[in-house]
Amino acid sequence: MLKNRKYAIIYKEKVGSSNDYLKELLAQDFSSQNEIFLIAKEQIKGRGQFARKWLSEADKGLYLSYLFYPGLELLPYINHWVAAFLVNLLAEYGIKGYIKLPNDIYVADRKIAGILTESVIAGEKVKGVIVGIGLNLYYERGDFKDIKGTSMFIESKKLINKKKLEQQIINKLIELKSKTIEEIEIEFKKHKIIT
Repeated sequence: MLKNRKYAIIYKEKVGSSNDYLKELLAQDFSSQNEIFLIAKEQIKGRGQFARKWLSEADKGLYLSYLFYPGLELLPYINHWVAAFLVNLLAEYGIKGYIKLPNDIYVADRKIAGILTESVIAGEKVKGVIVGIGLNLYYERGDFKDIKGTSMFIESKKLINKKKLEQQIINKLIELKSKTIEEIEIEFKKHKIIT
C-alpha cells in the first residue's frame, strides 16, 4: 500500500469486485475518513450497473475503485464528471468516445469503459462513496465473444502505458471534490451523450 497525506493506493493481484473490496474496508472502520484507491490486476466478480457482469481478465484492463467523502450535493454529478474526463482521456490517445447514459463510454457501437458509483449508507447517513472504473486496455476483438466491446489497444493500435493511465485517472478523481456542479455540467455537456 502506498500512502501520501491525502490518500492511500492499494494494489491487489485479484479481487472479487474492486468496489466490494472497498465496501468491506469501510465497514471495518466507518470513522476513518481515509480516501483509498484500489487497483486490481484482475476481478473475478467484476460488475456493472444492475449487477451486470463486467469482463475483468488479468492484465487486459484497468480496474480501479476510489473511496472518498464528497459533499452530498455532488452525489448526483459524480458519474457526469467521471464520464466527461474518461472521454477526454481517450481523446488524448486518439480515440473518439462518447457517453452512453447512465454510466458507459462507447466508441462507435462498442463499449470501452463503465462507471459504477455506489453510496455506502449506515442508518440514514452516507458514510462514503465508491466510484469504480473498468476500462478495457489490451483486449483483442476475439476476447469479447458475444459482448460488443472494444479496447484502447484495438482503437489506437498502440500498447498503452498502464501506470501513466492509472495516475492520470487518480489525478482527475482527486480533482472532483474541488469542482462545482456548474463546472461539472459544463464539461459533461461538451460531449456527445446518448441514452
